Amino acid sequence: MTKSLLYYVFRFIVSVIGMGALLFGVAYLLSRFAPDLAETLLTGPAMFGASTSIFVVPPFQVGQSFFRHEGRAMSGGEGWGLAAICSLIFTGAVMAGAYLSLSRNTVAWERLLDENGDDLLLALIPFVGLAVVLMLLFKLFFWAAIRGQMKRAAKVAE
Repeated sequence: MTKSLLYYVFRFIVSVIGMGALLFGVAYLLSRFAPDLAETLLTGPAMFGASTSIFVVPPFQVGQSFFRHEGRAMSGGEGWGLAAICSLIFTGAVMAGAYLSLSRNTVAWERLLDENGDDLLLALIPFVGLAVVLMLLFKLFFWAAIRGQMKRAAKVAE
């Protein structure tokens, strides 16, 4: 039974939202009940390490789900297409977050919106790079998750 590509995109979105809510919840609880510990853990390398899970876990979950439902590896087109769509969605969410944070800082926002719009276009370049890097990473994560599931299935079959 072949599931639609939209099923896996929706699964990716739900997983990203779930990971974001989990990270936000942990951060909120730490800041509420252990402020000294929160100050240590929510700044610097510890928070960077925890926040990487928001773009590592969802592709692995989607890859595992794909193998469980389909019983096969992704074809080249399926993997690249899904990786491209997921990276665009993730990059769009990052851009929305950047927009919300910049729009509150009127000096930075007015600087981006000069009369020519050149600064705004320059600001978009890192997001294009992010989308490309995420697409490559997501494709790698899909492949790794499916390969792991295939090895597990082969081990169980022995």
